Amino acid sequence: HAGGAHLVDRLRGDLDRDAALDLGLARGDLALPRLQHLAHHDVLDLAPMADGGPGFVDVLHSTLGGELLAVTVRGPFGEPVPATLLRVGDRAYVESAQACGLHLTRGERAEEATTLGVGDLVTAAVDAGAGEVVVGLGGSGTNDGGAGLLAALGATADAPLDRGVAGLAGIGAVDLAPARARLG
Repeated sequence: HAGGAHLVDRLRGDLDRDAALDLGLARGDLALPRLQHLAHHDVLDLAPMADGGPGFVDVLHSTLGGELLAVTVRGPFGEPVPATLLRVGDRAYVESAQACGLHLTRGERAEEATTLGVGDLVTAAVDAGAGEVVVGLGGSGTNDGGAGLLAALGATADAPLDRGVAGLAGIGAVDLAPARARLG
């Protein structure tokens, strides 16, 4: 019998995480009996997944274990927002959507939204002792190309890096040396 894959992350706008849990689609122990009934000739191997956007840190924590660290970072418009990073050994995982996700911008003021908070997450991971930081990208409500992240790490330019996409036009040169030094 031919095999296949059934991959569920979330169904944006149609089915949120809680509804998926209620239907037994988001937890393997609940989904397995339903899938076994539908595909009784197939061998099923269920595993959590995420595409790097919302849920990235949660999925990795459920799979890898490790220590979750709660931090407060700057949101897409500079407001404080809660975020969580995952430490597994010498590696940390952060989710950009927690700092600058669509749920924080609500699709408004995209030209002003910045990735400063993603840089705050990376800084918090390094401060917590991570030698390597993996950034999950997805579900972002920003389009500053990471300029805010670089500013949060200490990079400088001939124009502000923390003004969202609206500020990118004025940038002619960027000095990454302070950011590199910050990361060690």
